[in-house]
Amino acid sequence: MVTITHTGKSIEGIEKHLVDARSKVVRVAGVYMRDQFKLNISTRRGMPENGSLRPFRGRELHFARTQGKNPLYNTGKMLNSIRIISLTKDKVVVGIDNPQVEQYAEVMQNGGDIIVTKKMKSFFWAKYYEQAGQQVFSVRTKNLAKTKKNNKLSNDAELWRNMALKKVGSKINIEARTFMKITPDIEKGIARIVKNLFEI
Repeated sequence: MVTITHTGKSIEGIEKHLVDARSKVVRVAGVYMRDQFKLNISTRRGMPENGSLRPFRGRELHFARTQGKNPLYNTGKMLNSIRIISLTKDKVVVGIDNPQVEQYAEVMQNGGDIIVTKKMKSFFWAKYYEQAGQQVFSVRTKNLAKTKKNNKLSNDAELWRNMALKKVGSKINIEARTFMKITPDIEKGIARIVKNLFEI
């Protein structure tokens, strides 16, 4: 069987459509990547790879206010800093565009070790005394009052104390929680939206 199909568009119209589509490919891919990386943090709390989700590991050490919360989402600054950094006709770069969170984002993305310094220990001790000093004692028993606020302060004070007791030169290991990566899932998504761009 031989069939002929006409799109209803002129050759000039088809050519213009293809040129327009080609000009949008890189930006569309960048927007898709940016949005997927944000979803990894805000909704998925993990990285989709090969059709399954690899969730971010929770915090090993956490303050009362962060217990059970998303390890990569606290103030939202890092999430809102994921942007298209640069764009040419052949390449798009997506990344963190905020000096305030770049160092934190790099540690989350790649993992790393924080070397404890004397200055850091002084800071940890200061935070310990600050938290411990806010705890309220019972007038009747002379012991710490059993309140939610005291429980939170006690938890945080103990965390600061544990960090303050670390030796100068020791390491605090931060596990990588990679949230930006071109996975097969991302590539399939880009291929899908690019295909839609060129459909006539």
